[in-house]
Amino acid sequence: MEEVQEYMPQKNKKSPSKRSQKYDASFKHWMMQQAPAILPLLVPGVTYERAVNVEVIPSVMRTDKAFQVQYAGRQHILHIEFESSHDGDLPSRLLVYNAMLYRDHKCPVITMVVYPFKVVMAEPPLIVTSGEQEILTFDYKTLPLFDMQAQPYVEQHQICMYPLIPVMQGVHADLMTQVLTELSEFYCNDRKTFSDQFAWMKVFLERNTLIAAEDKSKIEERLFMFEQLWEESPTVQKMRSQYYEQGREQGITKGITQGIEQGITKGIQRTLVDFVQIKFPELTEFAQRQARLCKNPEVLETIARELFTAPDSGTAQQLLQSLSGQ
Repeated sequence: MEEVQEYMPQKNKKSPSKRSQKYDASFKHWMMQQAPAILPLLVPGVTYERAVNVEVIPSVMRTDKAFQVQYAGRQHILHIEFESSHDGDLPSRLLVYNAMLYRDHKCPVITMVVYPFKVVMAEPPLIVTSGEQEILTFDYKTLPLFDMQAQPYVEQHQICMYPLIPVMQGVHADLMTQVLTELSEFYCNDRKTFSDQFAWMKVFLERNTLIAAEDKSKIEERLFMFEQLWEESPTVQKMRSQYYEQGREQGITKGITQGIEQGITKGIQRTLVDFVQIKFPELTEFAQRQARLCKNPEVLETIARELFTAPDSGTAQQLLQSLSGQ
């Protein structure tokens, strides 16, 4: 009998593009930020309990996000996988995730693939046969966001879903204005969360190919106008003033003038890195290094604003590179 060789996981034949990584990372951030509100909308009947640690899963097979939930009167694990491009090996990969989560938690595992953009989707179930014998059947759910209508979510004021509105059907400039207005009112005292969600909306809109070019241009104009209004609003100005004052107070507490600028600078550095992590996750470590090199808060703010409109990671990398020696 031929000896069976030790199994080693195969490397992906085609690694995901940096652009796909950017979108996938953004969706993961969105999911984790408001999982208790989001999960029942994705899978009706689910009640969120907690996030499940997937660090124990080997990195070559790392799942996106998994949660412990209550469903149909008993505990389940809900595994959400985001796919922004086609992956022919996805069904078998999902089977591995499902089996490992079942092994670790000893309860049913619901697997759902979320497709934000129009791509060739995997079709469940995965059926493994030997001749005419069916060895295994693995079923999973798919959710094509690009086929869903945006209007009902806005009518029901499902604010947790608003960052995904740009990938849905029926998006137009007036609807986007309503979405932005409600978001700004809801997060009037939480500028960071609003900024995160605003950035995600811009990232997702740029990939949506289902919106006519003229309509997309109008939506982008509304986004730009709203960004200006948000920055100029008295509430935001007050928050920014308080933010700088906190930095000054930290410096005064230390008893040194240098501490004033350090407190302000560190805050802007964190903001810049947080934004890069959302829009260009592949540049996060580089952004951290570059931000530490720059001690000029005005330069940091300028680069942060330019990063917000950077069209791709190459442009973003050049902007970050310019922080050297500042």
